[in-house]
Amino acid sequence: VVVTRAEDGILPAGAMKHPKILYVTAPGTKIGYGRNLNYGARWSNGKYLLLLNDDVFLEPDAVKLLLREMKPSVGLVAHLLRYPDGKIYHGGVFRKPGQRDWGHIDHGAWHPTFQEPVELENVCGTSVLVRRETHFSIGGFDEDFFLYSEDNDYAMRVRLHGWKIIYTPHAKGVHVGHLSSNKLGDVHGFIKKSNELFH
Repeated sequence: VVVTRAEDGILPAGAMKHPKILYVTAPGTKIGYGRNLNYGARWSNGKYLLLLNDDVFLEPDAVKLLLREMKPSVGLVAHLLRYPDGKIYHGGVFRKPGQRDWGHIDHGAWHPTFQEPVELENVCGTSVLVRRETHFSIGGFDEDFFLYSEDNDYAMRVRLHGWKIIYTPHAKGVHVGHLSSNKLGDVHGFIKKSNELFH
């Protein structure tokens, strides 16, 4: 399922046509990232959902490598993301005791710290494989978030419902970064509001 935005109105040039690909248009405009993903998930019928931002490009074997980590107790798997210049965007996240927010491990570095899959308490939600059962058992994304921090809330609820979160450096992709959010204007305002809601 590919969700197009009502404000865009049309599919991007070169959009692939295939019987297994369903294009749906979310109602309304500027509905937010989590609400957009929830809408797409309701149209899906697979055992797993690949939640993928439109500025992420996966290597050909990425989904196969994500599926390899989807053991029975695992609800969500994330992976290594680099910027177009090769520097690391997401190599896992960390949080100091008592902190409410996470920083990206190895952000801007060339070589990832994690060389093998590892369980984490949170990951960047830009590109993740989630078990369908997990997504719907936690109620999907909290639609009170418009942009930013919705993945923090989502990961927290995945774990509260007893599912593990795994990060693997073997699956890889490129994240161009901020293509959607830069069109919205006051990005820092969105971040501030979302952080307040999450906290």
